[in-house]
Order: sequence, then C-alpha cells, then structure tokens
Amino acid sequence: MRSHRPKLASPAVARLATVGLGAVLVFLGGFGFWTARHSARAAEDVQLSRSAGSAYMALQGAIDLQRLLEDEYGRELSSSPDLDAIEAGLDRAFARVRIAAARVSERGDAADRTLAARLIAEQDRYHVDVDTLLAEIRRGGASSFRSTEARPAVERVVAAQQKMLALQREVIERTERHRGQTTRDLAGLETRLERAVMLTLGALVVGLLLFVLFAVLLKAYRSRVHEADRQELERLSEAALTDPLTGIRNHRAFQEDLARELRRRTRDGSALSLVLLDLDGLKPINDRLGHQRGDELLKALAGCLAESVRGSDTAYRVGGDEFALILSSEDIPGALSAVERLQATLADVPHEPRPRVSAGIAGTIEPVGRDELVRRADVALYDAKHSHRQVAVYAGETAEEDQRQLRDGDRHLQTLARSLALAVDAKDSATRSHCETVAEVAMLVAAELGLEPQRAARIRRAGLLHDVGKIGVADSILSKPSALTGDEFEVMKSHSALGHGILMAAGLREEARWVLHHHERVDGRGYPAGLRGDEVPLESRILLVVDAYEAMTGDRPYRLGCDEAVALAELDRHAGTQFDPECVAALRRVLKAKPAAADHETEEPASANAA
Repeated sequence: MRSHRPKLASPAVARLATVGLGAVLVFLGGFGFWTARHSARAAEDVQLSRSAGSAYMALQGAIDLQRLLEDEYGRELSSSPDLDAIEAGLDRAFARVRIAAARVSERGDAADRTLAARLIAEQDRYHVDVDTLLAEIRRGGASSFRSTEARPAVERVVAAQQKMLALQREVIERTERHRGQTTRDLAGLETRLERAVMLTLGALVVGLLLFVLFAVLLKAYRSRVHEADRQELERLSEAALTDPLTGIRNHRAFQEDLARELRRRTRDGSALSLVLLDLDGLKPINDRLGHQRGDELLKALAGCLAESVRGSDTAYRVGGDEFALILSSEDIPGALSAVERLQATLADVPHEPRPRVSAGIAGTIEPVGRDELVRRADVALYDAKHSHRQVAVYAGETAEEDQRQLRDGDRHLQTLARSLALAVDAKDSATRSHCETVAEVAMLVAAELGLEPQRAARIRRAGLLHDVGKIGVADSILSKPSALTGDEFEVMKSHSALGHGILMAAGLREEARWVLHHHERVDGRGYPAGLRGDEVPLESRILLVVDAYEAMTGDRPYRLGCDEAVALAELDRHAGTQFDPECVAALRRVLKAKPAAADHETEEPASANAA
C-alpha cells in the first residue's frame, strides 16, 4: 500500500538543530579555552613581573648590606683591624650580591640581564681592588692604610665604589620600575579577569539561549515526526475498517461495531436496531451501463446513508450491493423512521437511475448474539424483497410465518398490495413511505395486543393499503397546504369507501372492511358509518391510532414532524373519544419497548465509531 504519510517541515530543520547544538557546544568549549589561556598569560606576566621585582629587591638588599659592611670595615681599618674577618665578611657580601645579580639576570628581561652582567663585572673588579688594598695593608700594617704607597689602591677602591653606587642607583630605579609594573600588571589582570568573567557569562547566556532554541527546534521536529507517525497509524487503522469505493465503514468494522454495541446493550439494557439494505437492480445496471455506472450508484447510496444517519448511528457496506445501519438505542419505530429518512434522501438524488433499496429491520431489547441479530434482519430483508416492499420488520415467528405464506401461494396478494401502495405514493408524494411505516408499526401493535401472527400479517397488509382510496381524490385536494372546505372534506372522506371497493375487487375482503372503518371513532363521531366502541373492528382502531401517530411525527414538505412525546400526549388526550385507549397504550409500549430502555434514552449512546 502506498504510504500517505503527511509531509513534514523540511528535514533541514532537524539538521540545522543538530548542527546548531554542536556549534553551540564547540563555541562554548572554544571560548572557555580562550578565556583560560588569556587569564593564564596575564597571570604569568604578573608572576614574571613580581618575580623580577623580588629579585631586584633582594639585589638591592645585598648591595645595601655590602655598603654597610664597607662603612663598618672602613672605620676598623683606621685602628687595628682584623683583616681576615674583614676579608671574610666582604667575601660573603660580594657573594650575596653576585647571587642576587644572577637571580635578576635569570628572572628579568634583556635590560635586566645587561644590568646584572655589568653589576657582576664591576663587582668582580671591585672585589679585586679590595683584595689588593687588603694585601697592601698586610704588608705595611694598619698605619699603612693612610700612607702614600696605599693611596693608589684606596683610590681604585673608591672609584669602584662610585661605579657600584651608580649601578646601585640603576638597580633602585629598576626595582621601582618593576614594582610599578607589577602593580599595573595586577590591575590589568583584575580588569582582564573581570572582562573575561563578563564575556564568559555573556557567552554562557547566549550559548544557553542558542542551546534552548535548537533543543526546542529539535524537540518540535521530533514531535511532528511522532505526530505524523501516529496519524499514519490511525490512517492505516481507519483504512483497514473503511470501504475503499464508498468511503463508509466496511464489513470488518460492521462485525466489530455490532459486537461492541450488543455488549453495551447487555450492560445498560437499552434498545438496539439493525437495518440490512440491498441495492435493487445493481447487476442489470452493471451489465447494461457498465461497472463504472454501478460504482457511481453505490457511492450515491453510501452518501445518502451517511447523510441520513443521526448521532451515533453508523452506516456500513457489508457486501457487493449490501449495506447495513447500526442504530444505537433505537427501537423498531425509530428504525422505521431512519429508513423513511433514507428513502426521502434517495428520492432527491440527482442520479439516473436513482438508487432503490429494500430494507430489513431487526431490533432487540433482550440479550441476543451477533449472528442471530444479523439472521433476523436478513429474514426481514428477504421478506421485503420477495414481497416487493421497501421495508420489512422481523417480528419473531410472525415474519417466519409470512415467508411460509409467500411460498404457499400468498405471493400474488403481497405483490398486489405492494403495487397499490406504490400507486398511492405516486399519487401523494408528500406522504411518501407513510403507508410502509403505518403497516410495520400496526403489525407490531397487533402483536403487542396478542393477536395471532397470521392476523397481524393481514393487519400489516391493511396498513399498507389503508390510503389506497386516495387514488380517486383530486390532486388539488390532496396537495392543498391550507384547510379544506366543507365540500373538499366530504370528497376526502370518500377515500375510505373508495379503498374498500378497490380491495374488495382484489379479493381482500377482511382488509377491505378494516380500511373502510379506519376513520371511525370510539365515540361514534367518525366516518363513514358512525360506529362506536367495539362496533369498530379492532384492526380499524389499530390503524387509526398508528395512522394518526405517523401523521403527527412524519415530516412533510410544508412542515416538520413533532416529537414522539408530543404525539403520544396528543393520543392520550383523545383516548376514549377518538382513539381506543388500549390501542394507544399498546403503541406506547411498542415505542418504549420496555421501561429499562426508556430509562436509557436520556443517556448519551456509545459511539459506534469509537476506537
């Protein structure tokens, strides 16, 4: 099966989100590395500057100590000096200065190394000059320190001291310079660290925003993918339960839904009706006009079914030319109304030839299996097709007996009755299917009153033909939307006598008598004979009640039918005067089916299309 998966937003969105997430991570990692390197370099510069400054301070301290020793030892040379102690002390001082200078050369820059080299060289010469002076003093004694022979040595020492003093001033300047540099580097380091912290926080915020954005995009894309997968699964599941030609639910869905509705009916005790429909004449249409025209007819019928169902009721195509309706919480009269709506919809189809259907109805208010309910509806459908009627209702043994009568030779009577009913429908299109509905409901009321099946079947035939006398009434009177005049009403009243004559001529003597008196009232104010009470045949009283009920609830081109409750209230109001109270009560019981079903009529019925 070719996939009809909905096209998603471009997969580039997913790729962009994935690449974006990776780019954000790389950006954050690179920025963190750069910040760390930048801060490390700044700290290294500070450390170098501080280290060089420390070395200069140590050098300056060593030189200062050397100067102190020189001053002290210079004073001692005027008396009786301990030359060995002086030489040892100066050697230690020279060594400290040399070590400190070497440290400056190691930690400083090129200028520092040059200064340190000069200082070491001058220190070495100074050291030689001091040693020479001390040697002169040893030869001449302490007094020789001030002698003329020692003067050149003393002058060299003094000159070396002057050079060392100049170098010491340079050391002091470099020390101060490094101290200032260290201060500046520390301030710069603090500024850099603050800037790095701000930039890092900004980068983190931007990165997090980008991360959230790309994560949302990726999640939205994944959600769309999941939603598309869910919709595709739902579409495939629905396709498995849908007829590909007509678009309504198929035989598999019918079996599952009917089993579910029967389980629901078992739980809540509500009524349930099943209607099986057969499209008449499909094979000749396929043979004569082609299968494409036949398919168009099937689709037209499916469209009418979908248009006529209400609420949770559902239409199905269960075979080639076979359809079904599951009517949740509907009793037999409700199913008859549904078939009547369907017939009215089919009559308006702008399609030639128009689809025509036969319908079989089976209802249940007691626990029954799925196969048994389908069998009952199929029996009713067989009855409708072979009696050439639009609809038939399964009523237990009555329906089975009717089929046996057809096989035993009663077929011509049914055919005649059907033909006469069609003639009435053609004469008065405003009440199309009225006779069918009256016939089926009258049969149910008769069964409710305990009449034997054969008699109930004959009442159904009388109901089918109760308005046959309207063939002799002018169209201007039948179709008049306003009230009839006195003369027009007298003409209209004649239809019962005309019908009696037609049925007598057809050999339907009992049915003719019931039709003749089906407008008699129990108070004697009816027509044509003014019979009262039990003088009116029970069958005629049944027909009068059902005819009045259908006239009030059925839709007409010039008005909509009233609710069932309103019609029953009107029948109750006139029970005992116009209508037989027992017939009205029997009709109410048929409509209500049983008290439990009535209790559930106010509940929301379970959808036949529920997953």
